Amino acid sequence: MQIQERTRQTSGAAALSFTHVDLSAFHPDMGAKYSPNLYQFLAHRRNKGLAARARVFSTADSTMYIGFFDDTGCFIGARMSRVLCYGAKVEVTCPMNLGDMAEVEDFWYQYARDGRCAIDRAHDQYFLNAETRWATQGNLRCCQWCKQVSQRLVLREDRVVTDQWVNS
Repeated sequence: MQIQERTRQTSGAAALSFTHVDLSAFHPDMGAKYSPNLYQFLAHRRNKGLAARARVFSTADSTMYIGFFDDTGCFIGARMSRVLCYGAKVEVTCPMNLGDMAEVEDFWYQYARDGRCAIDRAHDQYFLNAETRWATQGNLRCCQWCKQVSQRLVLREDRVVTDQWVNS
C-alpha cells in the first residue's frame, strides 16, 4: 500500500468558504491587464462551482495554484501558469504532494485592481497583450496595468576577451 501525502492548507481559511468572485469585474473587455485565459477558465466552470470557491494558493517554491480545499482537505484546482496559458482547456484535478500551501490573501481584490500584475509582482514575466503593459518615455517606463511600478533602462557594456591559438 502506497501512502500519499495530502496537500495541506496552512492559511487557516475554512475549506469551503466562497469567494463570491464577480467575473464581470475582470472580463477581458475591461482591459488588457486582465487575462482572457483566466477569465475563460473560471467562466467555463461557473456552473460547476469552482468560480464561486476559487482562491489562489502558493506553495513553498512560490508556484501558484487556483482552486479550493474540499471538506476532506483535498485541494481541487489547477496550476496558475497552465491556466494563464491554456484557459478553459486546463483540467481541474486533485494534485497530490504539493506540500503546504498558503492562501494569497486578497488575491481577487488585487487582481481586480492590478490585473495580471497581481500574479507577476516582479514585473518580469511575459503576458499576451504585454505591449499594452508599459508606457515608455526615453529611458523610463511605467506599468499601465497596476500604475505602481516604474523601471529605468540601464545600458551596460560587456567586454569579452578570448584567447585563441593560431598557426604562425
